Amino acid sequence: MSALLPASQLADQPLDGLDLPGPYGALLGRGRVHPNMTALVWSEEGVGKSTLVLGLADTWARHVGPAIYVSAEEGHSPTMVEKTQRLGADAPGLYIATYDPEVGLSGIIEHVRETGASLVVIDSISWIDPASSAFGDMATMFRDAGIALVYIAHSLKNGTKYIGPSRLGHAVDAVVKVNRDGTAQTVKNRMAPLAEIDVPFSADDRGEARENPQSPRHRAMMARLTESGEKTWKPKKGSGKPSAKKPAKRAKKGQSPQKKAIMASLTESGKKTWKPGSKSKSTPKKTGKGQTSAQGNSSARTARPRPPSNSKARKTPRRGKAKPAPSRDTSSLSGQLAALQAQIANLKT
Repeated sequence: MSALLPASQLADQPLDGLDLPGPYGALLGRGRVHPNMTALVWSEEGVGKSTLVLGLADTWARHVGPAIYVSAEEGHSPTMVEKTQRLGADAPGLYIATYDPEVGLSGIIEHVRETGASLVVIDSISWIDPASSAFGDMATMFRDAGIALVYIAHSLKNGTKYIGPSRLGHAVDAVVKVNRDGTAQTVKNRMAPLAEIDVPFSADDRGEARENPQSPRHRAMMARLTESGEKTWKPKKGSGKPSAKKPAKRAKKGQSPQKKAIMASLTESGKKTWKPGSKSKSTPKKTGKGQTSAQGNSSARTARPRPPSNSKARKTPRRGKAKPAPSRDTSSLSGQLAALQAQIANLKT
């Protein structure tokens, strides 16, 4: 049954927001994090979303209450051990749980009852069905019980959207995207204004919240390159990628040995040769309205010679006129005509 409450009474109710320290409070909002919040964290593979949420769970366990990190993908593998050691995520109230697909979501609910956890992290939703009724019932039960729920999702290959139902992004209170440059930003937050931080990749970084998009991993990489003496690229203001270098100009090539030999033989035979790079002795002079005279210019165009008058060049007929009829031998025709007349006279007699 729906509830009806006057707006004045709703406005008088206090906001019970949590004040998470360090970069996690700067990301989700100082004093604005609700105890039963829901958040979706997504990024491309290997960018740092699990590292970000594991540090958040450890901070929650230290300052709010017990937290469960359901590691459905990595479990208790060496990669998970390395993350907990690197981040110093060893709070007494932090628990790392594996996920059994045969048991399903009921196993997560049982862990919450055993530990009294106030935060549950599911890494990742690829192992469950967010559109199922069981998932919806669990999310509703956690919200009513004042338990925060954080989902981790992978992204598509192009990195433009997370893999999962679109309504999941509308249902949660906050959506956090982890970028390739090591930053995490809230693209949606009902609790506080949007913010951006560096992802803490170590225990030392967890106490810092910077607005500089340069991540600790990037700073360490730049420091190693500088110490080794290698050239590093420094981004310019307003540019997210290095500027393209102009292609180098091709050097002018000289004459090949074969060409030099040919030129030498022509010179010895007395023929005039052209030398590369040489200019004519005289240049065309401008006359009148932009015309040039070819006097004294060896490169001037000469007139094409006309054929002699006694040449037997056959002229091509013009279009539209009939071709002349072929010539016939008139002497043979007159002889045939005389013979035909003689035959006709013999027939009459």
